Amino acid sequence: HNLFWPIPNSAITANNQGQLRQNYGYDGYSDAIPMWTNWEDAVADEQ
Repeated sequence: HNLFWPIPNSAITANNQGQLRQNYGYDGYSDAIPMWTNWEDAVADEQ
């Protein structure tokens, strides 16, 4: 089974204001972007 299906480009480009925390060394890394430590914080950030 393939659990990691490709994400459609339209879904990626539709969320052009979203910020994800990248690991140090990766393009887009910024220490100013908060990292979620639990599921509840991640969901609350969407609202």
